[in-house]
Amino acid sequence: MGVRETKTGFLDEGFDRARGLLAAALGELGEARTWFEAGIDWGTRERAPIVIGRSLQGLAEVAERRGQHLEAMQHLDAAGELFARHGAKLYLDQVIAKKQILKA
Repeated sequence: MGVRETKTGFLDEGFDRARGLLAAALGELGEARTWFEAGIDWGTRERAPIVIGRSLQGLAEVAERRGQHLEAMQHLDAAGELFARHGAKLYLDQVIAKKQILKA
């Protein structure tokens, strides 16, 4: 089962990613990383590439906050490749914009 488009979109991408977003918002970067990695694992098992890509975006955010810009770019590259391959233009545009910010 893939990601459904809804008005909120928040929980449709998986509870692991939602928990990662909450942990990141609270500044719990280690916990956020754990949840985003769990989101990747779930997305891999369920063959949900958009969930994987969105979780990679979360890992990029964690890496950026830790000052690990190279790691953040690697996560964004992987997410962007998935989004491009699966026609997820909105998310691909987000990745491209974030990469421009990190390059600045």
